[in-house]
Amino acid sequence: MYFQKLVFWLKRLRIIAFLFLCQIGNAQSFTLNGSIVGKDTGIVIFYYRNANGQGCSDTADVKQGKFQFNGTVESADYALLDTDTNYVYGDNTYSRYLFIEPGVINIAFKDGDLGNAKITGSISQKESDLFYKSERKKIKELKFLTSSVDSIRLLLKNGSIDAQIADNKIKDLNKKGAPVWQSIFNNDLSYINKHPRSYVSLMLLKHLVGRISNDSVDMFYSRLSEKVKGSSLDYGFLENYSKYKKAIGEEYAFDKISINETAPIFAVYNANDTITLNTFKGKVLLLEFWELTCLPCLQANPQLEIIRKKYRKDDFQIIGITSTSIKELPILSTYINKNNIFNWIHVSTNIEGKKERSEVLKGMFNNYVSLGVPKSVLIDKKGRVVYKNFGYSEETIQNLELLINEAINDRNN
Repeated sequence: MYFQKLVFWLKRLRIIAFLFLCQIGNAQSFTLNGSIVGKDTGIVIFYYRNANGQGCSDTADVKQGKFQFNGTVESADYALLDTDTNYVYGDNTYSRYLFIEPGVINIAFKDGDLGNAKITGSISQKESDLFYKSERKKIKELKFLTSSVDSIRLLLKNGSIDAQIADNKIKDLNKKGAPVWQSIFNNDLSYINKHPRSYVSLMLLKHLVGRISNDSVDMFYSRLSEKVKGSSLDYGFLENYSKYKKAIGEEYAFDKISINETAPIFAVYNANDTITLNTFKGKVLLLEFWELTCLPCLQANPQLEIIRKKYRKDDFQIIGITSTSIKELPILSTYINKNNIFNWIHVSTNIEGKKERSEVLKGMFNNYVSLGVPKSVLIDKKGRVVYKNFGYSEETIQNLELLINEAINDRNN
């Protein structure tokens, strides 16, 4: 009896510890109420990211078919509910992903039929259900084709079918599935493009990592709203994307730049001296990476100039960095003067030799390299990174302006 009580309280202490870790951060509370038909007792497990971006694993007891989870989340997350960890494969569904958001969410289902659960209280889940409802027929067809391929591979493994015949059958099934896959793929991209404020878009983009180029992932990600990009779901996306890029050896210096850490070193060669990060101590500095061939860059530049003109040169400066070659410098110079951004410090990382043009200096920004522009890095008066972003939208410019103003007026710097 004593041992049973000890185990009971150890389980409770473990749950309390999990809950403590999962309640910290920018607390936006959620409650998940569950109802299971056919399961009166037991334990269910819930995996999600809290408002601080930490992965949480929480457990709840099922009592008379009811269970409840309470936690925090930043805007939204795509969480996993597991009602039977011993179940591995079959026609029943004992686990599924669902969107959680601040507020009260209700989920009701039959034991073993979690895939068809009725979920209310989550706007993102409703959006997701509507999207996948339109794809249901195609998904069902793909499942059938995939199951057929698995069956042929099992026959091949058991030596029950000739290898050449099996290869031809699999090729035929893949050929049938190709247009279905393409249709689903196109619909996913179309949804992301049309719904930049939807958490469903970020979830779809996460599933596209590895299926589309990293440049395309970066482009679609840049179009998402700041709220979506700052969510708990975003923490998961960025972690997954970072692991993928490491796996294929495509993690760039820009990816490693951390908020609230000292900015990486750079150098700008100006006549007889060198401009470095230390040159701007006591000032707020924006590093803006752009190119003449980048339409979003050309949209962002005039907006950034409007912001720059609001502050004194001693308080705020912009360094514009391109990879313009020596042959293209006259074109760049014309653009700078025509668009009145000559008060920026203009740098090219692609100028060879020591001779510089007066309006465009030679610079070294190897610690900021990545694919794609525009990208921005905002550095405070102490040389710390307070913001970094890839892409352009009116919302990102507005957010950047707020952060610039905060950094300039921060008396602690």
